Amino acid sequence: MNGPGTIDRVHGSARLRAARQCARLICSALARLEIDGLDQVPASGGVVLVANHRALMDGVVLFGTVDRVVSCLVKAEAFRGPLAPVLRGCAQIPVHRERVDPAPVHLGVEVLRAGGVLGVFPEGTRGDGRVSHGKPGAGYFALRSGAAVVPVALHGTQQMVRRRTLRRPVVRMIAAAPMPFERYPDDTVLARRPVARAAESIRARLATLVAETSDVA
Repeated sequence: MNGPGTIDRVHGSARLRAARQCARLICSALARLEIDGLDQVPASGGVVLVANHRALMDGVVLFGTVDRVVSCLVKAEAFRGPLAPVLRGCAQIPVHRERVDPAPVHLGVEVLRAGGVLGVFPEGTRGDGRVSHGKPGAGYFALRSGAAVVPVALHGTQQMVRRRTLRRPVVRMIAAAPMPFERYPDDTVLARRPVARAAESIRARLATLVAETSDVA
């Protein structure tokens, strides 16, 4: 799988710092950012950032605002045409949603165990962002790596590229306290039931955060 190596995904590089700065500038040009709770993201160690998913810009906001390299899982269809080298260069990870694809799973676990940050949208696709349903990926990554899970609520990102006036929309990003998970040993089979339980606890916490912050001015 192309893109930055694990060391750069964990510790950063000059190229990734420049890419993150560019992402921040794009976000600031398209929206008035209101960010709260970034101190909840541990400064080191493996972290799974789980966020609700309303718009294409969600990943850009995570990548540009968090003060660590965030390797987000992104649908493989986005890695086509001129956008492909940009996404790969920014440490994003392509995922084939229509079939089992072990490569991004292995890379995600590797990044987390090395102390990096993985961005996951539990809904698996863009929707209303209420996180009324979720896929098991976040639970699997948490249990297989032992990384902390930080829920992140995103509001207003769908207006970043759809606005009808010159006035930039307000985009809010709120991070909550980390959810700790104990790592399953490599020689232990990780069954569906514990993965499903972990995934549901993550989904429920994220959904509550989104609901609690949706009407905050």
